[in-house]
Amino acid sequence: MNINGTDGYMYGQYISRTQAGSSAEATTAQATASNAAATSSAASAVKTGYITGNNVRLRSGPSSQTNVITELYFGNEVTITGSTNGWTAVSYNGSNGYVYGTYVQEGTSIVTSGSVTATTSGTASTNTSTSTSASTTSTSSGKTGNDIASFALTLVGSKYCWGGADPSTGFDCSGFVSYVYKQNGYTINRVAADQASNGTHVDPADLQPGDILCFYSGNDYIGHVGIYIGDGKFVHSCNSSTGVIVSSLSGYYVTRGYEARRVAA
Repeated sequence: MNINGTDGYMYGQYISRTQAGSSAEATTAQATASNAAATSSAASAVKTGYITGNNVRLRSGPSSQTNVITELYFGNEVTITGSTNGWTAVSYNGSNGYVYGTYVQEGTSIVTSGSVTATTSGTASTNTSTSTSASTTSTSSGKTGNDIASFALTLVGSKYCWGGADPSTGFDCSGFVSYVYKQNGYTINRVAADQASNGTHVDPADLQPGDILCFYSGNDYIGHVGIYIGDGKFVHSCNSSTGVIVSSLSGYYVTRGYEARRVAA
């Protein structure tokens, strides 16, 4: 044997034979395994999710007192990175923040140009408020609900823009509805909550093309609007991911409840 350049002999029972470099290799292997486990653990904590409401505020911290980064809408896909005190940490389009846990769901929603299918379910419920308003001003244009529905469909594919009410810039949900009505000779309120008082109440069983659908986002708050086009479908400026699309009046949209209003005959 050789120790530090000196050759000699030692009784065999005091020597254990190993391959050169095995100790270093073992240490490297252990470190690699540890790093892999840490990476796997971190990856398992990150999940894909989607927003289950509209006008959901992405905040800078897990509190309603923190700054609003942006507003998210039903179907927006997010990356879930954690949770704390009822708030969920998410990443959306490069922005990191928190949304209240009620409004984010693990998994994905299916959003297409023809429909929105949510993975949530529940018992359908609608609010049957019968309030009316004189704020709707009709002209002698003679446009009917069918005319309004047909015109609304010509705007499918337009982009979404928060606060937008023109095809050149894009639409938010209420901006889309007010623009469609304006182009057909009717003046209605601009904000979704106020549009729920335009015209007259319509029972869900009596819906006709052109009726305004005002969807609830908890209690009596109207958070989204669209225009019924018949055959159990409606057109709306859904969110920044989809723009103006046609969706089925079913599942999530019926579950959340809505107020239907008729402005045009």
